[in-house]
Amino acid sequence: MNNILIISSSYPSLQNPQKGIFVKERAKILQKTNTVYLVAVEVDYNSPISFFKYKINKSTSNDFTELKLVVNRSLPIYNQINFLFIAAKEINKMVKKYNIQIIHCQLSFPAGFIGYLLNVINGTPFVITEHASNFTAFLKRRMLFKFLIKRALTKADRIIAVSNNLKDSILKYIKNKIVVIPNFVEIDKFSIISKQNTKWQIGFLGLLDTKRKGLDILLNSLADITNLDYTLHIGGSGKLFDYYQNLAKKLNIHKNCVFYKSILPENTPEFFLKLHFFILPSFNESFGIVLLEAMSSGIPVIATKCGGPEEFVTNEVGLIVERGNTESLTQAIKDMITNYENYDKNVIRSYVKENFSAEIYSKKINEIYSEIIEK
Repeated sequence: MNNILIISSSYPSLQNPQKGIFVKERAKILQKTNTVYLVAVEVDYNSPISFFKYKINKSTSNDFTELKLVVNRSLPIYNQINFLFIAAKEINKMVKKYNIQIIHCQLSFPAGFIGYLLNVINGTPFVITEHASNFTAFLKRRMLFKFLIKRALTKADRIIAVSNNLKDSILKYIKNKIVVIPNFVEIDKFSIISKQNTKWQIGFLGLLDTKRKGLDILLNSLADITNLDYTLHIGGSGKLFDYYQNLAKKLNIHKNCVFYKSILPENTPEFFLKLHFFILPSFNESFGIVLLEAMSSGIPVIATKCGGPEEFVTNEVGLIVERGNTESLTQAIKDMITNYENYDKNVIRSYVKENFSAEIYSKKINEIYSEIIEK
């Protein structure tokens, strides 16, 4: 078994249990064939301004060793330098203590750059998995970090992208060999039941901090469909939660909408059991794991051409429409209802199992680990 250290700046917390949940799931799966240590890094922007002040909490409650490194904020601009310095210093201690063979960084920044610094310090090989839906936009918006990100990507022993679309985006900046390994879903957590409700049960699940998930497009699309007996189940919380509730009232469809706020990961399978079909009308997605979760429940999906979904949502499992297009989504909803009986829930679930299981993901990642260690 290999000793693997995962670094991530996106990770679940009590305040946001959904944030980076897929990183936690990856760690659990890789723990079955490796000894996994995970360190979640972040800056506490609510803390008093201080220099070199931080705290580390350790937990072993998730089958793997989990450490959370929280650095107090400092002065603007210097803040990131302070954060990167402390993170590299403290994680280097972990690398030595746990005899780490490979560092696996989730996202190019800050985790990828921290991995690069550790490689310079102690020579430990590092892998970067890039799954940011806003990768290109981030580089354009944060020019200060563009050099650091390109440095990390150029020096990484391997770069993994979760979709071909994301791979193409990365290749615009660096020429390294990039491996595409899609996300996975633990299919056995989800089950299939026959829907008895005559009213159409439609689902949406996503963070509501921005308009990126396209919930406003979905609400407007449903408002355009008259004489449809349905309930829209909306899972997710965020800064725009009240905005979406008010939009539903404005469109006079609020009686058809159920807002659940945050849905804990352990309650996600139950959420999907209510639905006839699921809609994710995002403006950009590096992949879209929630679509796999719905499909694992035998539910057909409607998604948008936004980066990742169009690579795996086929005609057998759902429909793909143009992003940000209310009319296209309206028509897709009508088509889904008209042709609903043509979707086979067992075929949909089998498609996920054959292509996106945790076992397939683990095998591909471990092959990369072995290649790097042998080299």
